Amino acid sequence: MLIGSESVEASETISRALPDIPHTVLNARHGDIEAALITRAGERGAVTVSTNMAGRGVDIVLGEGVAALGGLHVIGTARNDSRRIDNQLRGRAGRQGDPGSTRYFLALDDELIRRFRDDGEQIQTLTDCHMLQRRAEGRHLDARLFLHKYERVIEGQRHALLQTREEVLQRCENEPNEPEWPIRLDAIDEAWACYLEEVAHLKSGFPWLNLGGREPLSEFLHRVDELFTQLWQQVDHETAERLANGETTPPRRGATWTDLTVDQPFGTGMERIMKGLARKAKSGSLWG
Repeated sequence: MLIGSESVEASETISRALPDIPHTVLNARHGDIEAALITRAGERGAVTVSTNMAGRGVDIVLGEGVAALGGLHVIGTARNDSRRIDNQLRGRAGRQGDPGSTRYFLALDDELIRRFRDDGEQIQTLTDCHMLQRRAEGRHLDARLFLHKYERVIEGQRHALLQTREEVLQRCENEPNEPEWPIRLDAIDEAWACYLEEVAHLKSGFPWLNLGGREPLSEFLHRVDELFTQLWQQVDHETAERLANGETTPPRRGATWTDLTVDQPFGTGMERIMKGLARKAKSGSLWG
């Protein structure tokens, strides 16, 4: 028997509810040994409690005499946001012509049902649950499309800046006696650092849910485009001012500062955005 759970916490709750039944818990806490443990889930008398992430990619082979008893029986303890994940759990039973069976149990306090019920949805039949899963999948798709559009614009700006920066860097190497190029190079790095700070500030305070009828992504990207235009204006202004003041050597920057302004600066910020969008998708308020 394989008992599927939607989270690590749920798997541990199920485990505590089976004090008198020998069983194994696989919840992706110990991935190095779980592949070996999942292969034994098809042995006679084995009871395995598993999260969706545990033991993926490893087939459950039926032990001796298990096929004659009906094969592997899979129990799903809650519906996931994604029907694909539910089907993956179902697919653990009856593989490659082996016998097997599955059964799902639902409760009105399951996370999926409770989330939509709080929004006023009435859940009375299994068909209603299927509908909730389709709605949840749609919200997650909206979040992924949002992130794709955001990343595409920001990364496009980063590549444009790096291309210009590389051209200026070559001028520095080919024209070492011309003070404009090292000063412009430093101005680009400084403006990029300021730009990243402004974008981070914009993200943290942006009214994603209510923009007076305006679509949030378009408004946000419009402001980002304005900031990027201001970046180049800042580069031109700083370069001209430093040359006018007779500056010939730009200030030295530390390695950490250079990495921040040049190499993949969006990783942690995008992780924060994804977590925030996931929370909004669960609450049903991504677009207000």
